[in-house]
Order: sequence, then C-alpha cells, then structure tokens
Amino acid sequence: MWRRLSCQRGRSQRVILLITFLGCTASLLAENAETVQPILPVTSTDQVRYRHDATANECLDEAGQKGTNGRLLAPCGNLTGANLKAFDLRGKDLTGARLRGADLAGVRLDGAVLKAADLTETNLADANLSGADLNGAALARAKLLSTVLDKTDLSGADLTGAALHHLDLRTTKLTLADLSKAKLFKVDLSGVDLRQVKLRGTDIAWSKLNRANLNGVDLRGGWFDQSELTGVSLVDANLEHAKFVQADLSDALLAGARFYKAELSQAKFCRAHMEATNFSEANLVDSDLSNGNLALANLSGANLMNAKVRGSLLQGADLSGATLYGADFQKADLRSANLRDCVVGDIGHTLAFRAVDISFRAVNLAGAMFDSNTQLPFDVEEAATRKMVGLSAVKSTAKPSVKGNPPRKTIKAVPIQIGPN
Repeated sequence: MWRRLSCQRGRSQRVILLITFLGCTASLLAENAETVQPILPVTSTDQVRYRHDATANECLDEAGQKGTNGRLLAPCGNLTGANLKAFDLRGKDLTGARLRGADLAGVRLDGAVLKAADLTETNLADANLSGADLNGAALARAKLLSTVLDKTDLSGADLTGAALHHLDLRTTKLTLADLSKAKLFKVDLSGVDLRQVKLRGTDIAWSKLNRANLNGVDLRGGWFDQSELTGVSLVDANLEHAKFVQADLSDALLAGARFYKAELSQAKFCRAHMEATNFSEANLVDSDLSNGNLALANLSGANLMNAKVRGSLLQGADLSGATLYGADFQKADLRSANLRDCVVGDIGHTLAFRAVDISFRAVNLAGAMFDSNTQLPFDVEEAATRKMVGLSAVKSTAKPSVKGNPPRKTIKAVPIQIGPN
C-alpha cells in the first residue's frame, strides 16, 4: 500500500514539473513574439517622429531627442538584422536607417536614399543599387557580390573590410570613400579617379584599373596580383610592400612612386615612365621593364633575376647591390648609372634552381651604353677579362635628365657583354 502511494506521488510531481515547464516555454515564446515586431510601411507622416540631422549625424525629433522610428520602412527606422528580401525598396527614403546585419540579398534598391544609413555587415549580394544615394553610409564588412552599382553614390561611405566582387565601378561615385582593407575581386575601375579614396591595404586582385588615376594615393600593403593596370597613373603613389605579381603596368605613369620592398615578380612595366621611382629592395624576378624610362630610378638592393630591361633608359639610376643574375640589359642606356656591388654572375657559370627548373645566367649587357661615370661592379682588369670593349669612351659632361632626355654630348654606343650570348 505504501509503495503504491509513493509511486502515485512521484507521478504527480513529474506531471506538475511538466506543466510548469510547458508554461514557462509558452511564456518565453509569447515574450519573443512581442519583441520581434513586424516590418511596417509608412501610411502616415505622423508615424515618422525622428529625422536624420546631417549636422549632428543623429536621428532626432523636433525636441532634439535621439531615437528611431522602430520597425518602419522609413528614415531612422530600426531594421537591425531584418530579412528584407521580400520587399521592393525602389526609391524608398531610408536616410539614417539602422540596417546593421540585415539581409538585402537580391532586393531592388535602385533610386533609394540610404544617406548615413548603417549597413554594417549587411548582405547586399545581387541587390540593385543603381542610382541609389549612400552618401556617408556605413558599409564596413558588408557583402556586395555581383551588386549593381551603376551611378550609385558612395561618396564618403565607410567600406572598410567590405567584400566587393564582380562589380562594375566605372560610374560609381567613390569620392572620399574608405576602402581600406576591403576585398575587391574582379572589379572594373578603368578610368576612375581614385585620388580621394582611401585604399591602404586594399586587395584589388584580378581587376581592371586601366588608365585609373591613383596619383599620390597611399596603397601600402595592397594586393594587385594579376590585375590590368595599363596606362594607370601612380605618380608619387606609396606602394611600399604592395604586391603586383603578374600584374600588367605597361605604359603606366610611375614617376616618383615608391615600390620599396614591393612584390613585383613577373609584372610588366613595358614602356612605363619610372623616372626617379623607388624600387629599392623590391622583388622584380622575371619582370619586364623593356623600353621603360628609369632615369634616376632607385633599384638598390632590388632582385632583378631574369628580368628584361632591354632598351630601357637608366641614366643615373642606382642599381648598387642589386641582383642581376639572368637580367637582360641589351641596348639599355646605363650612362652615369651605379652598378657597384651588383651580383652579376661569373662568366660561363649558371645558377640553377633544379627544384623549380629555373636557370639564371650571368647578366647580359650586350650593346648597352655606358660612359666613364658609370660605376661598374668590377674593376678594369676584370672588365678586360670579360672582354668588354670601349672602356675609354668619351666622358659625358651633361647630367642625366629626370625626363630622360639624352645629354647634348652623346657618346657612341659600344657593345658590352657579360657572360655568354
């Protein structure tokens, strides 16, 4: 009898606990249903209490109090984390709205006003933002993948760390935008003026920047691997530690640019203007600088193994301490250049890297021009051993020009060769 009563009491307690648990769960669900309010359209101007104040950069009411308009599709609306994929937001005024972490993938936003809106970490993949106004908007770490940005205004927008893939940005307004450390992949910036855009540490790989204007821009630590930059203007730009592996900078304007310790292997600089450009300690292995203007350029300590410098102008250039194994300087103008302490290789010897099947022969200077101001990496006796001719060439009194103009008193071109043909 006692055992039966004990069992009944235990079952009663379990039933009470189950009812209590279900009650708590229902209460929590009800609370969550109350907190997640539906997104509402604007049906009356009375709903919009707060407006964005451009001077204070805040959402304020008439009394100057800060706040939001809740879950309204309106200026200063609070739509944080909202899923808006089912909405058509063409031409909507969402100035100052909070859209942080919202899902706007594939949404029509063409002509929308999103000035000063918070779109941090927002998903805008495949969205249409053509003609939209995002002046001063926050788009840090946002995803803009295949997004339409035709004539979109991103002036002053914060795009730090954002992902911008497969985009045509040729008509996008980017004045004063911050793209520092952003990831740009296969974007088209051809002909765009980027002088007032922050691009430090930005990755712009596999992209088009042909004829873009980047004069004086800070591009330190940026990535431009396999990008097209033909005719790009980078005058006085800072490209220290930047990477341009297999990039094409043919016909580029690079006078005064700083490529200190930059990674430039297999890059093309054909016919580029590189007057007084700083390539010190840069990696230029297998690069092509043929027919370029390198007058007064700084190539000290640079690695030019297997590089092509055929027919280039190097008057007054500093190549001291550079590695020139396998470099081709045929018909290059080396008058007044400094080649002291260069690594040029021994005659008839080849430096082989069997693991990667690459051979670096001694530097080839056949047909290059020099004068008595040229500082060679060896003494006269070794020059004679290398069968160099014309060592008593007439000294040129004219100084090399930054513009690369030949001196008035020229000397006869003399054949110089180091190593085998």
